[in-house]
Amino acid sequence: MNAFISLTWRGHACALGAAALWAVSAALAKGLFSGSLDVFSVAQTRALVGFLFLWPALLLFRRPLARLAPREVPFMALVGANFVLIHASYYYAISLMPVAVAILIQYMAPLLILAWVRGARRRPVEPTLWAAALLCLAGCALVAGVSGDVGGIGARGLAAGVVSAITYAAYILLAESGVRRFSPWTILCYGLGFAALFWGVLRPWWRFPYQALTPGTAGLLVFIAVMGTVLAFGLVSVALRYLPAGPVGITTTAEPVIAAGVAFIHLHEHLTATQLAGGALVLAGILLSHRVPAGEAAPEWHGSRRAEEGQEGAAAGVRGTLRREQGR
Repeated sequence: MNAFISLTWRGHACALGAAALWAVSAALAKGLFSGSLDVFSVAQTRALVGFLFLWPALLLFRRPLARLAPREVPFMALVGANFVLIHASYYYAISLMPVAVAILIQYMAPLLILAWVRGARRRPVEPTLWAAALLCLAGCALVAGVSGDVGGIGARGLAAGVVSAITYAAYILLAESGVRRFSPWTILCYGLGFAALFWGVLRPWWRFPYQALTPGTAGLLVFIAVMGTVLAFGLVSVALRYLPAGPVGITTTAEPVIAAGVAFIHLHEHLTATQLAGGALVLAGILLSHRVPAGEAAPEWHGSRRAEEGQEGAAAGVRGTLRREQGR
């Protein structure tokens, strides 16, 4: 059981790392929109640069992870289409409404994940997870400073926010399924590759606003692609090897809390009592999701086909521990 606890904390740590990277990247992306780059150009560049960074890295250092059989192409194409929708809808939403509101809408995703697991998969969901998801959603609202006066949100912005929540939930569920067969980095690499391909069809590269690129802008785009995309989504996929989709989605709701903390430390922004209370609610929700009994929340440890031997051995050890616990 100690091995299981260690692995679950590793999953939470990966999800928190992803949330931190997204918190920084969202602020940088919002700044880019005020220039000559539109939201879709940023999303398009994010996919291409991420793929061009990750694919050569796999070829050089983990060549087996860069192999893709023809029968595996449809799954990767589905992940790629999902990436297009996630990035386009989220960026479009924050261009039409306050970032706080867009984040709040997107972090309805954990509730959508739990609803899918319960309804579509017909698997029981521990009530503690529902409570944790609601706590985190309420905490995000308080940290982001969302008030009841949101009547100015237009239909397009609201629709984009809802699509971003649905597609983010879909990514976590797809990745949860994929990591049973592939390395997380294989999923991410080819998902971004197909996303870049789809973007190239929707928005041909010869129409890209190259005149808007400056050394500073290019540097921000590379940071968003590498840190806010490759590393952040990679950490989420790795977390799904240790935790089910529900707790991973819940843990990533720490993004607005981390963003507020960074602003407090580096920008000396004042944190209100309401924001501090919201941060406490998010933290309580994350800790509550960690306390779900192993028999309910443990992932199905099938092991990735391309997983490293050490990780496969750890998974096998957890399977044996769980069987022994359930047999008592």
